[in-house]
Amino acid sequence: MTGTYFEGVKKNQFEKWVKRIVGADDRYAHLLHPDYEEERLPFYTYFEKGLSPWAALQKEYEQYG
Repeated sequence: MTGTYFEGVKKNQFEKWVKRIVGADDRYAHLLHPDYEEERLPFYTYFEKGLSPWAALQKEYEQYG
């Protein structure tokens, strides 16, 4: 499944969205690398739910501290 969750325009939108997350908290920079597909899975869900990057970070902070 690596790198194939989204294709085309949606993939580009997701990548921009993830870059905004990394810009807000560089501890998530690994999400930009395709080898971390498993760590990206929750973020796919957040993106699909229409959460902003900041709301997605809040979800992660609540869950993992």
